[in-house]
Amino acid sequence: TVHSSLGGVGRNIAHNMALLGLDTRLLTAFGDDLNAQKLAASCGELGIDISQSPVIPGGRTSTYLFINDERGDMALAVSDMEIYDHLTPQALARRLNPACVIVVDALASRSLDRLCRTVQLSDTGVIPGSGVGNHRQALDRDSLGVPVFTVGVPTVVDGATLALDLLEQAGRPAPDRGELPQGDGFFVTPREVDQRVADLGKVLGYAVSRALNPSLTVEDLDMLLE
Repeated sequence: TVHSSLGGVGRNIAHNMALLGLDTRLLTAFGDDLNAQKLAASCGELGIDISQSPVIPGGRTSTYLFINDERGDMALAVSDMEIYDHLTPQALARRLNPACVIVVDALASRSLDRLCRTVQLSDTGVIPGSGVGNHRQALDRDSLGVPVFTVGVPTVVDGATLALDLLEQAGRPAPDRGELPQGDGFFVTPREVDQRVADLGKVLGYAVSRALNPSLTVEDLDMLLE
């Protein structure tokens, strides 16, 4: 049996918000196809404003296909999300003309004690991937044209940091960091990193949502994200 339905995390959240009677706007990228027409029609029926969502000529609306085995468990999944390459931070800033941009980023920590335990706030922007040597275009006032506030949480440490901290905890003499150059090329996460990231994502998501939408309660957010 083949079954298809409208979905996507963002669309589903927008759907629930609309059912609550909230003024709901969804910014996404639509392809030039039948799936986009179905999504647009559904949003129209729900009262979801999609006027800021571009239609990409010749584009394919994002899809996620999965196949279940005889027990109902997912055995295989294939997705096509290429259309979101058109939703760059610069393109979004031009289209929305925001007062500011809030960027949530995963950081590389210089201490095991801060791993998944601290939050770093900055108003100077961020260069994604710089902590792990994977530099990308900066997200700051110069590139986006508006103030950029960054909320960062350290989720990895490099090999050198791990070695130095473990030696210090064991009371052993530690070499200078410069004597461990190869350690900077290895990055380590906690064993339970998936759960920690999920917990941190929820805390940060709720914090930002409550800051921007004071009328929403924690109970409202719980319902929207279920």
